[in-house]
Amino acid sequence: MMGRVKIRLAGGVVASGRCAWAARPGGPVRLPGDQDGPAARPGEAVALGPDAAAVEDVEHAVTELARLVRAGGVVAAGAGVDLGGGFRSARLDGARGDQRDAVLAALRVVGLDNAHKLGDRAGYLVALFGPAVTKRVGAAAARAVGEGRWAALHLAVAASDVLGPEQLERVLALEAPKDADLIPGGQPSVLGQHLRQVFRDVPRPRRLDPILDLWARVLEHHEGAARRKRRLATQSSRDRVPDLRKRRTHFEDEQILHRVRYALGVAEPSLADAARWVPDERYWRPGSTGFSTTRSAPRPCSAPPWRSPTTAWRTAWRARPASSPRRRRRWTTCTPQSRPGASPA
Repeated sequence: MMGRVKIRLAGGVVASGRCAWAARPGGPVRLPGDQDGPAARPGEAVALGPDAAAVEDVEHAVTELARLVRAGGVVAAGAGVDLGGGFRSARLDGARGDQRDAVLAALRVVGLDNAHKLGDRAGYLVALFGPAVTKRVGAAAARAVGEGRWAALHLAVAASDVLGPEQLERVLALEAPKDADLIPGGQPSVLGQHLRQVFRDVPRPRRLDPILDLWARVLEHHEGAARRKRRLATQSSRDRVPDLRKRRTHFEDEQILHRVRYALGVAEPSLADAARWVPDERYWRPGSTGFSTTRSAPRPCSAPPWRSPTTAWRTAWRARPASSPRRRRRWTTCTPQSRPGASPA
């Protein structure tokens, strides 16, 4: 057995007379390990226990630690959760955040019935709300945990630096739909830092109203998003944008092929024929191929007034049988020479 060493934990705490084990893929690893073993990682979750602990107790404690980290993240290990057999969870030095982040994350995992695993009730309440916490705030927090109002508890923990006990009771009484995650991700310490910056010059009695208004605005936003999600659920979930793009691409290809066939006089031009094709002036004219949204000015033609010359030309060309010179003559009536007022070539 390795001699006892001092282990520096998160928050500047030094654990003396205890040993730390970490969960690794190969099983529990004692930290600090041997010179040939894996080194400790900053902020890593560990199980603190007695030096003479049995192997079975170590394995059980590390298994509980891994379960805690999977459910609440590595931040939950910093709350000192009881892992059984005289072991408690902890984090090594180098972890971000503070104690209230760890306690809140661990409380979401263990629940109100197993909150005794976090230690004394007064201890974790002080970690959440600071030394000015009262029994009424503790009771309001217990009701919020029991009813699953984690967003209100998150906001109250973050706002404990800028609000008094009576104001925290108002925040802990806030309600929201259970499926609405009003504060997704983030740590209470980060939100608390932002609130301190915002309310730095605001008197304490006036700080509650902006926080309640912020809650109402966020709740309104989530309600609007939920309504939109319900409306979309009643419609087809198929995304039709790729189909529309495919149709657009096919339309443009057909327009180009149509001009190539007309210019070369072949029904199925080869790749070499298409390579030798030189677009004429009509191809580059805006609105002639459908690539531009700008329509060209109407031009006189023998076609009916409700048809443009291009449309009449396309219709006559598609409807013309190969062995119909009469149809060919009808199609050629739309040439520039046949237009009223056109000068002969």
